[in-house]
Amino acid sequence: MSVHVSQNLSSTVTNRHAFVWCHPRDVARFALDTIVSAMRRNVALLTILLMLVVILLTGCRSALSHRSDASDPYPYGSQTPRTTPAFKAPVTVPVNVDPNLSVPILMYHEVAQHMPGMDALKLSLLVAPDQFAQQMQYLKDNNFTTITLDEWMAARTGRSSLPRNPVILTFDDGRLGVYQNAFPILKRNGQKAILFLISREVGRVVKGYLDWSMVREMQNTGLITFGSHTVHHAVLPLLTTQSAMMELSYSKIVIQRNTGRRCDYFCYPHGKYDARDARLVGLVGYHAATTEIPGWSRVTDNPYELRRVRIDGLDSMAVFRAKLGPGG
Repeated sequence: MSVHVSQNLSSTVTNRHAFVWCHPRDVARFALDTIVSAMRRNVALLTILLMLVVILLTGCRSALSHRSDASDPYPYGSQTPRTTPAFKAPVTVPVNVDPNLSVPILMYHEVAQHMPGMDALKLSLLVAPDQFAQQMQYLKDNNFTTITLDEWMAARTGRSSLPRNPVILTFDDGRLGVYQNAFPILKRNGQKAILFLISREVGRVVKGYLDWSMVREMQNTGLITFGSHTVHHAVLPLLTTQSAMMELSYSKIVIQRNTGRRCDYFCYPHGKYDARDARLVGLVGYHAATTEIPGWSRVTDNPYELRRVRIDGLDSMAVFRAKLGPGG
């Protein structure tokens, strides 16, 4: 059960880089939206309101006190992602849905040239532009159809069917190279993708991140949608519940305010999360969340634990083809 967060909720935070301080009025508005929605759906979800009241009383500075070293575009390489689901029980599949249904969700980070002196981690996170172009051409030539997470969620619940050879493209972090190098290719091919933004970093172009004008330009093509990757690229299991709630809710609010669209999907930074974090993602109002658990996303998996196929910058085309299958 998820709680709807109003698209009309606005923040008085005007610093385009940080979004670190939040006005109590914004939290009060968020709490009001939450209580109204919870009363309509499920009284048990009123527990989220209690969390927000605590945040309102204690102030938001401490809740968003986490910082990252923005001088390093990949400061969290030492974090080991979760590789097994937190929820073991399979999801009940509707009778009109094939229980074997699955979709590859490809995980990218940056699309940029490999530079001399880069370590193995950065080389794995960067897919070169020519390499990315070849991969997208392979999808096109082999009749793969890029779909959105909305379409996958609808298919999982039996509300729609999937096209032949569906594939989902995801990009973590909101890096500048995705706009400069991947976006023109996607636009030329008519291929869809979702970018998960670290809301505090949007606007830090000199640090290698997108700004909001780029976000809106990409969105206006109808091909690109945006999800949340928290405010600070936070390691959620290391945070208190209060801080985790603020990372989840304020990144959602900021993205919705700046795009004018719903922000319904979340991506766990570093692939790190636990059962508490997955439940909080649902309570805040996200429809699903992507992980770094390897494999194709299955209809029987929990929607807050969507598996993905990692595309490594060192992958050859033979490896890429093997990860996707033959298509046709």
